[in-house]
Amino acid sequence: MGGFSINMFVEHPLIKGKIESRLYQEEILGSVKDRNTLVVLPTGLGKTPLALLVAIRTLEKGKSVLFMAPTKPLVEQHKGYFDINLGVESVILTGKVPPAKRKDLWDSQIVFATPQVVENDLLGRRFDPAEFGLVVFDEAHRAVGDYAYVFIAKQFKETALLLGLTASPGADEETIQGICSNLFIKNLQVRMEDDKSVRPYVHETNMVWAKVDLPQEFLTIRRLLEGCLRGYLRALRDGGYLASADLKKVRKRDLLSLQGKIRGKISKGDTGLFRGASIVASAIKVDHALELLEAQGVNSLREYLSRLKTQQSKASRMLFAAHDFKDAVARVDDLYKRKIEHPKVVRLRELVRGELLRDPKALILIFTQYRDSVNMIVRELEDEFMVEKLVGQGERTGKGMTQKKQVEVLENFKKRKFNILVATSVGEEGLDIGNMDTVIFFEPVTSAIRNIQRRGRTARRRAGKVIVMMTRGTRDEGYYWASRHKEKNMRRALARIKKGISLGKQKKLGEY
Repeated sequence: MGGFSINMFVEHPLIKGKIESRLYQEEILGSVKDRNTLVVLPTGLGKTPLALLVAIRTLEKGKSVLFMAPTKPLVEQHKGYFDINLGVESVILTGKVPPAKRKDLWDSQIVFATPQVVENDLLGRRFDPAEFGLVVFDEAHRAVGDYAYVFIAKQFKETALLLGLTASPGADEETIQGICSNLFIKNLQVRMEDDKSVRPYVHETNMVWAKVDLPQEFLTIRRLLEGCLRGYLRALRDGGYLASADLKKVRKRDLLSLQGKIRGKISKGDTGLFRGASIVASAIKVDHALELLEAQGVNSLREYLSRLKTQQSKASRMLFAAHDFKDAVARVDDLYKRKIEHPKVVRLRELVRGELLRDPKALILIFTQYRDSVNMIVRELEDEFMVEKLVGQGERTGKGMTQKKQVEVLENFKKRKFNILVATSVGEEGLDIGNMDTVIFFEPVTSAIRNIQRRGRTARRRAGKVIVMMTRGTRDEGYYWASRHKEKNMRRALARIKKGISLGKQKKLGEY
């Protein structure tokens, strides 16, 4: 491994901490050399240490290192690791640092930054990209569309080695190839949990399914909402917008796609589509209400319906004029007044109690999709347990947590000032939340990336447990199996791409 000495730990004059020597990391490091590389490695198996070793090679050549991560807490986490293990000064650049001050800090040997700041400073010509010999893209699966990683890679492709890091690049070959193309990848290094060189470092994860049934009162509300949705789908079918009005055949993604097409035509002057736009918007709102009823519960659904009622859009007014919808709203209000919640809530309390009886010092992370559900779960558990929440910044609503507060909550969790953390997706991506004993999915997610990231929060340093909560006979079950299917597809796609096979075209990595 170049100038590295390998014993039980990696030795180098610049390394001041202890970095364990692992065969699969040596193999990956040996393959990187001067080739842009995407590393796909399960959470907790050392993507950051690998980046540090590549960074040392770059520093030895007299070049600087740029390490990017999507959020400030994640940027701070990576800098903290480098500070402990590497005897080189580094700086953090985020939007909190004024542009004029950032210009001076770009002279540092190692710069940790959010991609938005890097993009802005490239556009503002506040630093010379040629000074950097290595650019690290953490959570590299974000390198799609107009995300800043795509622009940044183009600016560095001629002068720096590009290194992408992710636990889950995407569910299909086209997506993964797109990421490789956007980051100009020439070398794909994939290690899964069952790979021979990785297996000794993988801790056992016990998967448990906790299933509940919808009570009759919930089923009645579901029938009312489905009746309302079916009416909108028939109107869209009769208007030529959809081929079918079957609830089993039309998914939310179909409605969202249709909404995008209609909006696109309206923006080009086709004013005859306004009614279709209102109908599809109403259908999407009812579909979301159904999802909340089946998977989240009364509190989350009631909060959503209350927000809808205050909206002045034609779609919302159309909804609240519909008899079935008004009946459903009244029944939800009645359940709320009688303090009847989704059976998942009762089961969740039982699960948490059981885990803490087994180990009173256990750390439990509960994931849920929506912020309203986070607040509901915290309220339901705080009378018996020490519980906190972790949510995003909420730039649109202004009701989220600042990144400073997120860091504070995570630190207190690691210090065991409380032992239950309820989080939205902000807790999924990359953050080292500590030695997690149990991760609970309040609902399954369809995304393979998010499913892998959620699971990866446990069994990082010892055996762990993942509990997936599901409501029988609802979209919960479909979402779970969809994510499992996508994950299998991802593994197959990675294997094909690694062999240079892409959609039967025999296209090699880097030939775009």
